[in-house]
Amino acid sequence: MKYSLFSILALLVSPLTFSQSDAEDILFLKIQELEEEIALLRSEIESQSFQIKKLQEDLVDSGIDNQDASNQNAQANSDSAFKFEGLNDERSLNEIYENALNSLNNQNFLDSYNEFKYIVDNFDDPEKVPLSAFWIAEISLNNNNLEEALFNYLFVTTSFPDHWRVPLAHKKIGDIYSLQQKFVEAESKYRFVVSEYPSSPAASLALQILENME
Repeated sequence: MKYSLFSILALLVSPLTFSQSDAEDILFLKIQELEEEIALLRSEIESQSFQIKKLQEDLVDSGIDNQDASNQNAQANSDSAFKFEGLNDERSLNEIYENALNSLNNQNFLDSYNEFKYIVDNFDDPEKVPLSAFWIAEISLNNNNLEEALFNYLFVTTSFPDHWRVPLAHKKIGDIYSLQQKFVEAESKYRFVVSEYPSSPAASLALQILENME
């Protein structure tokens, strides 16, 4: 009789224990889903903020371009002077890009930066332009110019969302947030990379960072 009573109590308690454990698992999964949704929303906000900033800059440029003819000529002269000395405008895109990479490999960062910047400003190639912007961001990050680095990484992720460098650009944005001590934003960005690009090398790097943050 005692054995039967114990068995009945065990049957009554076991479902309760299982249900509590199951509820904890469900809660954990819900938290993960919310964290992924927050990361996605933050990424969308970043993209929209970048687009607004870019639009504002374009409007300012448009206002300058719509000035009278003499001012337009002055602006054209200014733009021409901005291009770095010695650049042959008739060089092919591939030649300019290769020269930029060579300068980068030789640690001639200023020349490399200017070459990449010229590509971004003057071409619309869907491969070389985002790559050039990415390298501009890398050079800026190396020089601790976090704002310019962030701007160019966002340019890559926003303007060329399907480019193969986008996962790493997102991860680099997380790195910048960490350097700025914006740890919540950084964690959110790393989670976004892991969630949206799980098979990418950037996701592996982001996952390692997330594990270290715990």
